[in-house]
Amino acid sequence: MALVLRADSTRSPFADDLLRRRFEREALEPFLSQQRWFAGKARTISHARLSDWPEDPTDGVMLTLVDVSYEDGGSDRYFMPLALVSAARQTDAGPVESRHVMAKLEGVHSGLLVDAIADDDACRALIALMLSGRKVELRHGQTRPAVCDSAAEAPRHDPLTRNAREQSNSCVIFGERYVLKLLRRLEAGPNPELEISRFLSASRFTHTPPLIAALEYDGGGGDPTSLALVQGFVANDGTAWDHAVDDARTFLLNDAPGALSTDGIGWLGPAAILGRRTAEMHAALASGERSAAFSPEPFTDTDADALAARMAADAVRTLTRLEARLEAVPASVQPQVKALLELKETLANRIRRVATATGGSIRTRVHGDFHLGQVLAADGDFIVIDFEGEPTRTLAERRAKQSPLKDVAGMLRSFGYAANITWLSIAETQPDSSAQLAERARQWEESVARAFLGAYRETMADIPVVPAADEEFDRLLDAFILEKVLYELDYELASRPHWIRIPLLSLLRILDGNDRR
Repeated sequence: MALVLRADSTRSPFADDLLRRRFEREALEPFLSQQRWFAGKARTISHARLSDWPEDPTDGVMLTLVDVSYEDGGSDRYFMPLALVSAARQTDAGPVESRHVMAKLEGVHSGLLVDAIADDDACRALIALMLSGRKVELRHGQTRPAVCDSAAEAPRHDPLTRNAREQSNSCVIFGERYVLKLLRRLEAGPNPELEISRFLSASRFTHTPPLIAALEYDGGGGDPTSLALVQGFVANDGTAWDHAVDDARTFLLNDAPGALSTDGIGWLGPAAILGRRTAEMHAALASGERSAAFSPEPFTDTDADALAARMAADAVRTLTRLEARLEAVPASVQPQVKALLELKETLANRIRRVATATGGSIRTRVHGDFHLGQVLAADGDFIVIDFEGEPTRTLAERRAKQSPLKDVAGMLRSFGYAANITWLSIAETQPDSSAQLAERARQWEESVARAFLGAYRETMADIPVVPAADEEFDRLLDAFILEKVLYELDYELASRPHWIRIPLLSLLRILDGNDRR
């Protein structure tokens, strides 16, 4: 049952300190812990508080910022716009799902206080505000829209749909015109999603949605913080992940004999197209000579040392967490976890070799979290989306220039996820065929990866951004694959322990010298 609060202020319901503190303690903290975009699930909240909000919520949506402190001493800030849904609107639009309701207000302000992303009117009010270019004063700061397409009009009657897929942010689609994206976890400074979308929109790379508008928060005394953006809608047939998994499933269930045959793998052609589009994206991102934020730089010995140091720190942190949370992982993989913990020194030695992987590469801005779920399938081609980078990295890390092979490694790992999740799903109902399914999954992954890499390298042949020599290319790619697997292990431990088997087994194979992915 929702928390009931009496709001007697004629302005913001949060003007009442006692009401606000009760809301924070009894509604806000439990609500946050249930959200997919909340990054602190593996940590204990010390307290959550509203750090800024509008004094006069007259726009149909309250642009609210939330600060979360943890018992380990860390903290996060989130963008969580709120909406007040009156009883009349509940009757007209239908009941609000209980999972979106944070509290029930009575008094001057009456209705259900909900996450604005769940309320159609609030979403329309937010996108209209962004397209108007009008600033909104909050208690401590202000929000400032930036309109990139002056011809864009607010969508008043377009039907709204919401992305049901797991995301670290929130998206609402307005008919076939716009996509509104809330950047939930915040850091002061330019968000890579906004920076790169704006840069690519101005370049010749057309395989990404056009940027329409953005919203920033200025709290005074520092860099503005990106809150949300609006992009043009691109008609699509779902994500590349959906199509790849369907193809992997078809291939795994195919009874045709012959472990070396690729007959039945329909995703070889699409993987090659994706390889070409990836290379074209990297070429566009390397074309920013006149922009300090995008100008290419050499990948030096110092950069390789920094990569190795970062990976070493990631490994220590991840293995420490893994050891501390051993009982939280599925019992079926606990023996493999223990085996990995016994290979700490082997892993450390493998990471030290990363410092030698420098030859022939350039650092540029990259996608940063490139995988099949970040690519839309559209009329036999692909559209790249979501340029924020890996959600657990700091803003500085996500904005840093990297070798484009970081993205290549991410896509290769995504092929592995598609193959292995499909294998594990089928094996649940066909346990006697598990070994054969695992072999076919490995065959699908390796074949699709070869098609992707072949097209990528062919397209990049005359673009001196990645190493041209096979040995140097492979050495640097292997380094980024290892980095990605370590990241996946930490991410799955914190967010999806039931998926930890995939990066865990991959890391064990890498340390055994049997697999690069």
